[in-house]
Amino acid sequence: LKLWESDANLDISLQLRSLVENAGYGTIMTRDTDVYPTLTERCNIANNANATIFVSVHNNAYTSPAANGTKTYYYPGSTSGALLATYIQDELIKQISTYDSGVKSASFTVLNGTNMPAVLVEGAFVSNPNEVKLLLSPAFRQKMAQGIFNGLDKYLLTTLPRIAGSNRYETAVCLSKEGWESASTVILARGDDFPDALAGAPLAFKHDAPMLLTGSSSLNSKTSDEIKRLKAARCIILGGTGAISAAVESQLKNMGLTVERIAGKNRFETASTIAKRVGSASKSAIIVSGFNFPDALSISSYAANFQIPIFLVSQNDVPSDVETMLSSLGITNTIIVGGVGMVSQGVENWLKEKGYNPTRVSGSDRYETSACIAGKYFSAPTNAYVATGGDFPDALSAACLAAKMEAPVILTKRETLPSGAKGYISGCASGLKEVKLLGGN
Repeated sequence: LKLWESDANLDISLQLRSLVENAGYGTIMTRDTDVYPTLTERCNIANNANATIFVSVHNNAYTSPAANGTKTYYYPGSTSGALLATYIQDELIKQISTYDSGVKSASFTVLNGTNMPAVLVEGAFVSNPNEVKLLLSPAFRQKMAQGIFNGLDKYLLTTLPRIAGSNRYETAVCLSKEGWESASTVILARGDDFPDALAGAPLAFKHDAPMLLTGSSSLNSKTSDEIKRLKAARCIILGGTGAISAAVESQLKNMGLTVERIAGKNRFETASTIAKRVGSASKSAIIVSGFNFPDALSISSYAANFQIPIFLVSQNDVPSDVETMLSSLGITNTIIVGGVGMVSQGVENWLKEKGYNPTRVSGSDRYETSACIAGKYFSAPTNAYVATGGDFPDALSAACLAAKMEAPVILTKRETLPSGAKGYISGCASGLKEVKLLGGN
């Protein structure tokens, strides 16, 4: 059995490139043919491109036929390199099930000469007949590429800066601190239920107010401390006493705040009342489901920044309060967010018949819809925020901050960044200065 190490390395690297690009990341190959730049030239290519990470793919050509195993190297003292190497080594072994020789440090040229976290992966030994058999297998080479990809993908997702507290209330406080040194007004929403707050982002932006969260029966202590830090004079509560009790209102007043409550008999009327306060200079409105949160949260930053009111509807019906307010505000254009499973074709037809000229933005699920919104309304952001699509508080609290930064809030799954989000972030990469994760891990 004979195998040129360089042939195996190139094949694995080309498959790795496909995996990386299919996930939405940008890639640069130091070689994609039988042309061999020097090791220093390879480092220069990565440095000149200002690459985020550098991965050098190898299979060991050591002469002993008894040598075996898989190892990943990083540069001594590089904590980021060590983390990247650990993730890649772990995921690689899961895929190819070779002997785990571990993660090691070394001063190889490609590790020493690069300005970013760098690793050198040695998948197998071409001197070992058993491992040559593995390397000659297309399935094995594909698994090796998959393992390296899984590791670097995990690294990229876990090393982004994060705005988070120990719970949803503290995360909202962290977001407030991120965006405001002081604020004369704060918006207060219930932290364990979403309906009354879904339409609140444009109102928060109008008053340059952070969105803080509290429990229903008593004011959260961290929220109270943040209101004091902000030196706020006014608090606007979203929702009736069934959402945030009169006891919380009394606590706020005892802190010296002027308290105002915006509430209706249900979520639809509450959103419509908020819409009345926001107004619509553009004569536009956003239509979302009132029974689920993801679509409203994905559009909130855009709605806030352009002061477009958000209206809640049921899947098959436009509530009377919404009808009245759309007419009162003189709305001429509407944006439906979400598919027909959230806002039906019947509702869209009604909007057309009434002259509200609906346009629908949707994807196959909440994550794709979120990526579609980002792509349509945030074509060249310098910042972006990524929040879980499995719960509402972090994205809700972030909407006004994101609007201040003219940035999208992109929804993600807990363990993996959806392909649409990856594609969007990669496509904007040249202009993005920072992507921040919201909430804990």
